[in-house]
Amino acid sequence: MKLIATEKAPAAVGPYSQAIDCGDTVYLSGQIPLDPSTGVLVEGGIETQARRMFENIGAVLEKAGLTFKNVVKTTVFLRMCSFGCSHSRKVRKWTRRNVQS
Repeated sequence: MKLIATEKAPAAVGPYSQAIDCGDTVYLSGQIPLDPSTGVLVEGGIETQARRMFENIGAVLEKAGLTFKNVVKTTVFLRMCSFGCSHSRKVRKWTRRNVQS
């Protein structure tokens, strides 16, 4: 196993790492919309926060030598269900731009 860490995403706080490379599989820890340069939660609503979260995930993937095209599964936890539709649109937009050919 190899620990993966980058300064381009928020540092892991606690007994975990940003990602673990287990050979054929890389497991990423959850990301929240913190700006890694300031450590502050980004403001601007669900769209801005979703973008920051994806940028953080992308930075960890990049450090692992991967891209969003290598992602098999994601799970998103939303604090308020009313954010669901807006977040779903953001995920579809991000997926089309970063995963599909």
